Amino acid sequence: IVSNLLNFAQKDRINIKPLSLGDLISGPVQLFVQMFMKDGIQFEFDIPDGLPCILGNQMQLEQVILNMLSNARHALNKKYPELSDHKLVSVSARKRDKGEQHYIEVSVRDNGSGIPSAHLEKIFQPFFTTKAAGVGTGLGLSISREILQNHGGNISIDSLEGEYTHVTILLPAS
Repeated sequence: IVSNLLNFAQKDRINIKPLSLGDLISGPVQLFVQMFMKDGIQFEFDIPDGLPCILGNQMQLEQVILNMLSNARHALNKKYPELSDHKLVSVSARKRDKGEQHYIEVSVRDNGSGIPSAHLEKIFQPFFTTKAAGVGTGLGLSISREILQNHGGNISIDSLEGEYTHVTILLPAS
């Protein structure tokens, strides 16, 4: 199913172009701002000017960012079902070099419910979810990873149950 979804999305692959990271992230963030405000979630955004562009399909990469923001929102509302000053999502980016290759690193961090360590090795498997029935499909992270790999990037997740989740997305700079 994941492969079929990605193959369907590949038809849009001709829309690969240089993308400004600020522009790429601002669309998904604008979709979530109202929900974050309603839920009492504080939001920090630190995307410096002057970062190199990345080559990619804007719609696919926005889907990855939307998924990360949605997961952060869910984790924060799970840990803090009522309004709380502790609800925080931060999105930041920086240039990172690995030898001769230049990358853009995007971080999405929340101080929500975290992911149990026993689940960390399974979270990229299709249909694996820790969410209640009807809340998630278990496809978001597996599709996000495939999209990023198709763009020459990757994703990693560090989490401590009950404390935080920190998602790191690495994409080659154009």
